Amino acid sequence: MATKAAHLQLVNVNQSALSHLAEDIEDFPEWVTIIAFYKALHLIEAVFATDERVRHTSDHRTRMRTLKQYRKYEQMYRHFRPLKAASEVARYLSDNESRSSYSSFRDYMPPKVVESEIIGHRLRRIERSADRLLKPGGPRN
Repeated sequence: MATKAAHLQLVNVNQSALSHLAEDIEDFPEWVTIIAFYKALHLIEAVFATDERVRHTSDHRTRMRTLKQYRKYEQMYRHFRPLKAASEVARYLSDNESRSSYSSFRDYMPPKVVESEIIGHRLRRIERSADRLLKPGGPRN
């Protein structure tokens, strides 16, 4: 089981890759989305590592259920769910929730929307929630 520090190290690695690829977001919107998803995943796992009730989740289904189960993770869940869905379209060209298929990721989400919605909104909200939850004396429930 990875520690909070190990997950935060992966957050930093993902941020480096994200910063690099975001410079060419017109060419790599799928990869920007995928890396943003994995950065968020490791932020969430860093938070879970500090929670006695959770500590770690080993699969996406358990992670989503855990985010949904505890009120203190409500904001993270609200923004992680659409980020996860976008990363699935980026990887598989299909959206499990709407049962839609796409011929390209750009049909689902153009690069400008990746920049504003995925990075500027969803990921940013998860980062803020993680910062708040990782602070000493952060929310307990």
